[in-house]
Amino acid sequence: MTFADQLNAFFVSPSSRTKLITLRTFWRDWHVREQVTSSDEHGVNYEKLIGHLKAINPAMVSFVESIATTTSMNLDAVMRAPMRIPLTCQPITSPL
Repeated sequence: MTFADQLNAFFVSPSSRTKLITLRTFWRDWHVREQVTSSDEHGVNYEKLIGHLKAINPAMVSFVESIATTTSMNLDAVMRAPMRIPLTCQPITSPL
């Protein structure tokens, strides 16, 4: 199963896709990005991300935990890979 297939299988409803967009917005904010990465890392530090979400948006914690525990998708890819995320039934796609 490709990454796009996994995304489309997991994020099927408009509400889950809205949460995905919200999660990706955190990564685009450089203040948040500095808080959820380690100085020697380039990707997302799971523990720091969960800590940050507990402080600012506790509802997103269970969403991120479900991505991490029920899928084989890499959290870095979910947050950082370029993609188009329609809120309708259309598939999530890569713009490349």
